[in-house]
Amino acid sequence: LFTNSELPHSTNNEGNTLYTIPVVVHVFHNDGDENISKAQVLDAIRVLNDDFNRTNSDTANTRSIFKPIAADVQVQFELAKIDPNGNCTDGIVRVRTPKTEGADDDIKLLSSWDNDKYLNIYVVRSINNFGNAGTILGYAYYPSYNQYFQQNGVMMRHDVMGSIGTSATSGFNNGGRTLTHEVGHY
Repeated sequence: LFTNSELPHSTNNEGNTLYTIPVVVHVFHNDGDENISKAQVLDAIRVLNDDFNRTNSDTANTRSIFKPIAADVQVQFELAKIDPNGNCTDGIVRVRTPKTEGADDDIKLLSSWDNDKYLNIYVVRSINNFGNAGTILGYAYYPSYNQYFQQNGVMMRHDVMGSIGTSATSGFNNGGRTLTHEVGHY
């Protein structure tokens, strides 16, 4: 995965190093509402950054056991600006496929960028729960060096990405925090 020397970084006002993680969001859709807007993608990245940098408006609600260690982790997530071929990109890839319904790791065969250089987020209509009870909102594998690409990145349902668009009307709305939770695993 990334090493600190490979990540774009800058120094903030406090003199700490801020590392930028380039993100690519693969939106798998079948012309339905799972083809979320760029605004919804940007909102999801905003929520992710607010949570990881502890600039979210509800930090006062942090459980007391975690307050002494809660911190800005000095990581910024940003949609990729350059694709793997060196071309300009907005960091969003859209792929039309019926596989967006009941998706699993196989959907990553349709679009995946080098996980040594990008955090891949895969957005689908629904996730296969393999016959188990309940609904899977998202999942991630712990990363490892030279990881098989089908185990790379974060898989997310469209209706929990960010806090606007399809997420705002979802019964699973949690303010966009599912992505924060899954990136925490990753």
